[in-house]
Amino acid sequence: MNNNDGPTKTSISMEKRSVEFIPLDERTGSSRELFGIWFGFNMVPLALITGAIGIVSGLSFWWSVLAIIIGGLIGGITMGLHASQGPKLGVPQMLQARGQFGSRGAGILTVIVLLILLGFFVSNLVVAAQALQLAIPGIPASYVILFATLTSLVITIVGYSLVRYLSSVAAWVVGIILLLIAAEAVFNIGDYSSLTEVGNFTVASFFMVMMITASWLIGFAPYVSDYSRYMSPDSDEVAAFWGTYLGCTLGAVIVMIIGAFLGSQIAAGDPLVALKENYGFFGLSILVVMFAATAMVNCINSYTATLSMLTVFKGVFPKSDISTSIRISTVVIFHVIAFFMATAVGDDFLTSFTNFIYLLIYFLVPWSAINLVDYFLIQKGEYHIPSFFEEGGGIYGRWNVNAMVVYGLSILIEVPFMGISLYTGPLFELLGGVDIASIIGFIFAGALYYLVNKNKKIDVNA
Repeated sequence: MNNNDGPTKTSISMEKRSVEFIPLDERTGSSRELFGIWFGFNMVPLALITGAIGIVSGLSFWWSVLAIIIGGLIGGITMGLHASQGPKLGVPQMLQARGQFGSRGAGILTVIVLLILLGFFVSNLVVAAQALQLAIPGIPASYVILFATLTSLVITIVGYSLVRYLSSVAAWVVGIILLLIAAEAVFNIGDYSSLTEVGNFTVASFFMVMMITASWLIGFAPYVSDYSRYMSPDSDEVAAFWGTYLGCTLGAVIVMIIGAFLGSQIAAGDPLVALKENYGFFGLSILVVMFAATAMVNCINSYTATLSMLTVFKGVFPKSDISTSIRISTVVIFHVIAFFMATAVGDDFLTSFTNFIYLLIYFLVPWSAINLVDYFLIQKGEYHIPSFFEEGGGIYGRWNVNAMVVYGLSILIEVPFMGISLYTGPLFELLGGVDIASIIGFIFAGALYYLVNKNKKIDVNA
């Protein structure tokens, strides 16, 4: 990982910025910080649960491991490419989407991303509460969720400096604990039948685990630039890519593999229950630590959700200045909504979460393809940043019709290939239960957008 981007600063102060361009004298970020933020974000019980989805569906441990690794490597590439845009543009990812979709068009996508962020935030709250309740039976879920919500609230109000610091702390603390579990499994491999037998394999289950892992990472793509924008434009953009790619991919793959290992130890396939039943006091301590880590790093979701809400606000009221009080009020509103949603979640959480992950990638993949093609192949990183903040969208206008049409068509193309409990497309059945909707959507969106816009590069200096 290239670290030519200067020393890491760990001072913590109240953030003064929201969605505006980050001035050069405030660009103190580094690739090491990006690695810590994204590695730490994966040190949560929800990642363990996600890693065990293959085990629950009947896939063996080793096949689950392979699917997790492939999905992580693929999903991380998309995430890293989006992160590399931050140092050059200095603005949040979804604000930059105005360069492809126009100010109003990007607003629609930002609302979609906001709902996704809310879903991830609430999911983290629910699973973190389950973890602490296993460790401390009898504690009311609403109290636990309230504590985790308030923790995130305080961190998000302080802003970027505290987010990056606590994410790094979580990365070290929980990472070391989980690596101890991995080391114990390796040294005592003969005691675990799940590690010595190849087990069951189905194409549908393998592909499901691979796509869910990729979706976990692609789900971060709409907000990776929110953090890499604090890197200097003089920094190597490749450093932003690798800091993000390695941090999130390694973090996700390691935690999910451990989740699959823990899930394979018990019939229910629940890694959190396995920690309680098979690891004694050490396991209970891990559950408590992972709850605390979730309470801290969940602020990554709320921080970007706040930026998304403010981006929508700025689009509706382009002449309004976003003061610190408005930013804090937005943070509070998001956390209040999330708290009540988390306390209302039903018992069938795993099915709901799996559906959510799939819906996530269905909507995000076409946007990702359009953004990457526009940035790297058409505009080659050249955008008129002041237009992102102008009333009417500046040179990008309010609506980019061809981008919106390409996005809409890409989602329609995905529909016949979809396979979730909410809806099963006809081609999903013909393919033997293998969901390739997101692959079709990515290829179609990227190719069609390029064909329509390859000779339409916008001159930002005109």
